[in-house]
Amino acid sequence: STIWGESYSRQELKDLRAHYVRYLQEIAEEGLLALHFVYSEGRFGEQYISPVCQWLSKNGVVLNRRNYTSFYFVYALLNGPYRRLLFKDRSIAIVSSADQEKRTKIAATLLAEGSTRVQFIGISATHAMTETVDLNGLQTPVDVVLVAAGIGAANILVQLRPLNTVCIDGGICVECLAQPARKKERIFLLSDEDTLEVMS
Repeated sequence: STIWGESYSRQELKDLRAHYVRYLQEIAEEGLLALHFVYSEGRFGEQYISPVCQWLSKNGVVLNRRNYTSFYFVYALLNGPYRRLLFKDRSIAIVSSADQEKRTKIAATLLAEGSTRVQFIGISATHAMTETVDLNGLQTPVDVVLVAAGIGAANILVQLRPLNTVCIDGGICVECLAQPARKKERIFLLSDEDTLEVMS
């Protein structure tokens, strides 16, 4: 099990490891990897930075200025004041296991930000790493796709290539679209302008 609620058998995990490497290789070739390589006062996750770098190198995933960015840049992009440049006058698609109530809240938030259309692609809440997404029901073009798929996000992202558009793994940020109070859970989710609203 993962902290995102996914659950895989030992055999599934064994089979998926090779696929996961391929997904990361493809993303590194065509996009950006926003990895949590952060040194901080709290020292959260620092012990994994070196082993993960070694694992990436061993598996042919080479990080460079073109394909690596900071983990928290995604949070700042999707929650800071410049989010409007991403959402306003854009057709947005969300890949998520959200139920209808949550979808309604997410759509309302994005439409209030000026998005022209919000569509959803449903996925499994427990097996996103093995999910095959159906893009046929989407009204195209889609300008931005936000993915909330836990550890399965890499699998989903590579399947979105036919849309030929911006695709971002931003699970907690999608959650915040439905529940703004969740912005208090992590750093870089609150902007100066919405602090008072969320905190009240």
